[in-house]
Amino acid sequence: MLKQIIYYSCICLVIICSFLLLSPNHNPTFNSDGAIMVLMTHNFQLPEDIYFWGQDRGGSLIPLLAQFWNKVLNISAITSVTICLYVLLAAGLSGYALLLDRKLNKVFLSVYLFLPWFFFNDMIWYTLGVQISLIGFCILLYHKLKIGECKKEFAQNVLLLLLIDLIFVINLWVSDQAIISLFALVILFYSLVFRKFKKSKMLVLTTINFLGIIAGIFVTGYLKKIRSRAYRKLSVN
Repeated sequence: MLKQIIYYSCICLVIICSFLLLSPNHNPTFNSDGAIMVLMTHNFQLPEDIYFWGQDRGGSLIPLLAQFWNKVLNISAITSVTICLYVLLAAGLSGYALLLDRKLNKVFLSVYLFLPWFFFNDMIWYTLGVQISLIGFCILLYHKLKIGECKKEFAQNVLLLLLIDLIFVINLWVSDQAIISLFALVILFYSLVFRKFKKSKMLVLTTINFLGIIAGIFVTGYLKKIRSRAYRKLSVN
């Protein structure tokens, strides 16, 4: 019990230090990469803002999620962005921590994610930080898969994989480069988890997972077309 208290206290301390030193609210080196998310949160419009202003890549997930905190709860845009970034990072940490046995290693991992070296302290603002967090969340969901023969457990696994597929689509929207990591993730969990199921169920689960990546590719292409059409209309007007 004492070890658990110390462990979670260390994790909380790391996150608090990160917030006070590196978050958009307090970071003295706050730059344009963070500022654009705050500005887009102020005036977020679809479909023009599917991607960051003037780009055809880098899905604007953080400004989209920040709309709830900013518009519904009336929290400032910069704080709304901070909340979204740190919730995603915490979700990613929860997933990656499952791959480690020792609690000390998990604390070191939290330091790596939340307190990067000074020259990389704005990494969490970039699409790379969001991509890493989403992959970690996928690992968390993979961990919840249940290896059993009853139909109820299989149905729950299918629903979990559909949720993972949705995150795959979001991840590819956020960063095209995530496709390599996602393929590697599916192959990893195929070798570690899916192979423990019966062959018929294994094929179904693996197929569902790969379909998520394929859907992400098509959705990303479609969003790029929508965004380009929206900007053409703006230029004409």
